[in-house]
Amino acid sequence: MNFINRTFNWYFRREALPYWTVAIFDLFLSFISAVIVLFINNHASTLLSMHEAVITSVAAILIADAICFRIFHTYACTLRYSSFDDLKRLILAACTSFVIVIVVAVIFKQTSFTDQFFHIRMGSCISIYLLSLVLRCTARVWVKTMFENLFANKDAVYAFVYGTQSGAIGIAKNVQSSKPAR
Repeated sequence: MNFINRTFNWYFRREALPYWTVAIFDLFLSFISAVIVLFINNHASTLLSMHEAVITSVAAILIADAICFRIFHTYACTLRYSSFDDLKRLILAACTSFVIVIVVAVIFKQTSFTDQFFHIRMGSCISIYLLSLVLRCTARVWVKTMFENLFANKDAVYAFVYGTQSGAIGIAKNVQSSKPAR
C-alpha cells in the first residue's frame, strides 16, 4: 500500500508530468481520432493505396492542432486540476484548428497541391474534431475524478466557501486538492 501511495504521489506531482507530455498526449488523441474516422468512412484499400496522401493530410491536421494547442495553452494545466476554463480552451483550440484546416483545404483545392493530400470530406473532418475533443475532455475529467477519489478523506469536515471571484475559487480548489484532504 505504501508503494502505491508513493507511486501516485510521484505521478501527481507537477514536475512528474511535464507540459510537453500533455501536448503529445493530446496530439496522440487527435491522431487516433483521425485514424478511426478515416477507417470508418473509407475503405481500407483506398487508404492503403493512397497512404502517402493520408499521412500528409493527418500530419496537416496534427500541425494545425499543435499550433492551436500552443496559442490556447491547452497543455499548460496540470491534469488533476482541470476545470471548465481548461475545457473551454480545449474547445476553442479544436474550433480554431478546424477552421485552419478547412481554410488550408480550400486554398490547396484551388492550387496544384491536391494530389499530395487525401480528400477528407467535411463530415469526416467534423467527426475527427468532435471525436478528438470528446477524447481530450474525457481524459481530463477522468484524471481529475480519479485524483479526487483516490485522495478523498472520508473523515474530512465539509466546508462551504462563499464567492464566485477568482480568489474564492482558488481557495476552494486549494482546500479540495490538498493532501491530506481537509
